[in-house]
Formats: sequence, C-alpha cells, structure tokens
Amino acid sequence: MLLKMNQMKEIAVKTVKEYLGEKYPGIEVEFESEVDENSVTTEYLMISDHHVMGFRIPVEKLFDKCRNGEDVEEYLKEELGEFLKEYEKVKEAYAFFDHVKEDFSIAKEYLVPYVFDAEARSTLLENHPYRRIGDIALECHLLYERDGLGMQMSINHDTIQKWGITEDEMVELLFARHQENVYLAGANEMEYCIENEKEPGNLLKTGDKSGAETEYILGCSSLYDYEAAFIFNSAIMKKVADVLEDDFYVISVCTDNVIITPVGCWSGANRMEELHEKIHQLMVEMEEDRNVLSEQLMMYSRELGKVVVVTEEEKGQMAG
Repeated sequence: MLLKMNQMKEIAVKTVKEYLGEKYPGIEVEFESEVDENSVTTEYLMISDHHVMGFRIPVEKLFDKCRNGEDVEEYLKEELGEFLKEYEKVKEAYAFFDHVKEDFSIAKEYLVPYVFDAEARSTLLENHPYRRIGDIALECHLLYERDGLGMQMSINHDTIQKWGITEDEMVELLFARHQENVYLAGANEMEYCIENEKEPGNLLKTGDKSGAETEYILGCSSLYDYEAAFIFNSAIMKKVADVLEDDFYVISVCTDNVIITPVGCWSGANRMEELHEKIHQLMVEMEEDRNVLSEQLMMYSRELGKVVVVTEEEKGQMAG
C-alpha cells in the first residue's frame, strides 16, 4: 500500500528518533521549509544539534523512495550512521576548543592565522580582534586537526581578556610559531622545483641575489592556506626588502599565494597598466575552491616600514 505524504513523514520522524534513542539528547528532529530565488518551496527533514552540526533531507526525496518501493527506514538509518560518525568528530572538536580556551599556555600551541576579504565578511569583525590592510583582514584562530577533520575557531575579545594578554602579544606569538618556516623563492625557481620535486632555496636565509628575478613567491611551509598572513609581519617584510634592496609590490589575490615583485621592475610608461592586468589575470585564473581576496595592489615601503595599499593617485604618479 502506497503511503500518503503525512504518513511517510510520521514514519521518518519515528525512525530517526528510535535510531538516536537517549544517546543523543541534543539532536532535534523537525521539518523546515525553504523558498528559493524562484519562489519554489522545498520541505526538508532536519536532523540537527544546533550547537554542533546537522543535515537535512528533502521530504520529496523520501516520498520518491517510498513510491519506488525502496525501504525508507533503512535509507534513513544509513544516512544517520554516516552523520553520527562526523557528528562525534565535530563534537569532540568543540570540546577541545572549550578546554583549550581556558588556558593560554595550551592555546598558544594551536594558534593559526586566518586571512579573509574584510569587505566580503565585515560582520565577522565586530566581536573579534583583527588587523587590516585595505580589504585584507587577519584574525588569530585556534586549530583542531584529528582523524581527518580540520576545524578552526575564532578568538574573541572576551577570550583574550580571560587569557590576560594583549592582542599584540597574541599576534606576536602566532608569527613566532611559524616564522622559521617562511621562505622567499624566485617564481621561476619555484616552478622548476615543483616540477622536479625539489626544495627551493630560501632567499630570506641565504640572501643570494645572483639569480635575481622579477617575481618571487613568499610562502610558509607550516601553513597551507594562509601564507598571506605574513604581509602583516613587519619583520618578515623588512627581510624581504633587505634581500631585494628595493621597495616591493605585494600581490595576494588568494589567502595561500603571495607574489612579491620589486618596484624597480615596473618603472616606466604604461607599466602600472601591465601590473594591474597581471593582477586581474591572476584573479581570472583562480580555481573555484581557493579563498579569494580582493583585486588590490599593495606595496611595502622601506620608509614606512609596512605594507600599504597603493592608491589610484599613487598608481598614476608611478606610471608617470
């Protein structure tokens, strides 16, 4: 006998609640509706612990399985089994964060940078300490990595106050953990080394200028996604300038990629247009899964001792 929609929904809720039993009191089972951009309403069976995570299944999908003679109860149990495996991992991660946030002597070992487009995610800046250069913002996060799961948690003002430290002290410790792993390599050398599975030379340590290039890659071997954080580190930026013996432009169109190019390489008429076109082309070539930043040009000034955004007026003066 073909079940009606309401009967099928009752069976779905009963199946889920019996499967969860008393072991998961924080997980709620409910139905919710969502209207898309075309004003089409979709109803979902929502299974969620609002403090941890959840997942949902379209009710129509369950009804289709029922109409096709498939075992809806067995399907729900399989989906729940996979969900609960991930749920336990995430729940453990939140317990880890709660523990670590109580003691800075432990927390400092898990500090990592988080770099993002400040304009695109401005609401994230309200309750969290951050540093900003133009549209690029830097926050300190706590990192959890275990059993194939990687999660980060932002650090708010209340947590820093509980730790009894300042924002500057926290950022200093963050950079200190990774500073020895920062490298500067010529872009051509980097490409060659990647193709031949070799380690590139680190100009920040060797200071070797014999193979001077017009472009360099700034990276950090202990950070895989947020190398752009080091544009906020004046000590590293000064080292780069000392090696290049010049001010330099910083091109960072995604969080895991920083291109350094000496200012002296771009003097002369129309060179600013070429540089802007280069930045635009990098944006076009970005893969969809990369964490994109803004299409802005930045420069490290030895006189100022920091990275600043190059204004349109300054671009015009440089082009002249």
